[in-house]
Amino acid sequence: MDESSQDPAPSVAEPTPPRRVREFVPVLLVTLASVATLASGFLPLFRTEQTSGDGHGNQDVLRYTQDGWTTVFGDVGSQPSEPLGVALLAAAAALLATLVLVIRQVVLGRVSAVARGLTLGATTFLAGVVLTTVMACIPVPVERHLIRLEASPAAGMWLLFIAVAAAAAATVLGHLASPDPGAAHADTPVPAEERG
Repeated sequence: MDESSQDPAPSVAEPTPPRRVREFVPVLLVTLASVATLASGFLPLFRTEQTSGDGHGNQDVLRYTQDGWTTVFGDVGSQPSEPLGVALLAAAAALLATLVLVIRQVVLGRVSAVARGLTLGATTFLAGVVLTTVMACIPVPVERHLIRLEASPAAGMWLLFIAVAAAAAATVLGHLASPDPGAAHADTPVPAEERG
């Protein structure tokens, strides 16, 4: 009897495929958004230059920088401003809560409706905070008479734009992921009689 016919060839175990990179992209995006939002509140948001003249060629220039907590007037000093940093901290906290759920979703390997909803909510809240920050920091352009105001975004504002883009991308990816029908009842305890 042929021994080769009796002993089947040893099966080669197929390597488990690595987790798709796409599953980790939302984690990286939400991490980027939360860190950028947190850091932006402590960096300059806008730099403003106010030029005024007396009509005889004499001009005074006042430059000031605004961050989430204060307005700094060059080397002259600073004063408290609208506490925009509070809203930025709240947005960062919402993004960190989102990050926890997104990480949990990747670890468990199933899409969570709660994570999707919180990602959308945190992104919307962040976008509203950024819009409010822009409206609060940019002065109304004035070029009449002898006064001119110009504002330009600084490092903190650019970080906020990056944070909104990253959070929006994470939201889109979260909604493109295929839903898991069992995820809605994953945390529901099973009665003893149904278990066995």
